[in-house]
Amino acid sequence: GAEITLGANMTIAKAITIPTGITATINLNGFDVTAPNTDAFEVQGTLTIIGTEESVVSAGTDYPSGGVCAVWAHNGGNVTINGGYYKVYKDAEGKRNDCIYAGSNSKGTAGTIVINGGKFEYASERNTSSVDYNGDLFLLNCANSQPTSKITVNGGSFKNHVPSKESNGTENEVVLGGEKNVYNDETKVEAAHSGDADIWYEVR
Repeated sequence: GAEITLGANMTIAKAITIPTGITATINLNGFDVTAPNTDAFEVQGTLTIIGTEESVVSAGTDYPSGGVCAVWAHNGGNVTINGGYYKVYKDAEGKRNDCIYAGSNSKGTAGTIVINGGKFEYASERNTSSVDYNGDLFLLNCANSQPTSKITVNGGSFKNHVPSKESNGTENEVVLGGEKNVYNDETKVEAAHSGDADIWYEVR
């Protein structure tokens, strides 16, 4: 139940972890969390992150050999993101990592994430010569093997990525909350899109 307020920039060798049964709030307080070779946040309990654009959470800045995420919820973990600037980099093979990921662990249990605000982007271009990814498809990602994993987007800005607007027939999906819509400036975006153009899409 504690609220933890950062007092300085942090570079971490292991993820900031919220275990099962623990509820906490982390206020980024204008400071950065940099995770060169690990996830920035790994949540199996309940975590609320409070931040502004001045607080940058970066994962994979050293192009690690394995996959990393800025925020990963699994094993029943629940995350609420209320602001902050989340960036993820590609791995050593040129494969883009997931920025925000719900689900997947050895126990096969899901996680859920609610995004109420913040900025989200890939901070490095994909290597199209070695990895065939469809643009920024996995900026927000739910584990296909876990039908209760879900990311609900109520707000935020997403570089080159339109959060999903349609159900895929199961519960493991990225959805817009309530009557929310996606906009490119003032233009309402109806179709899903991912790509490499420098475009910010906003959910409001």
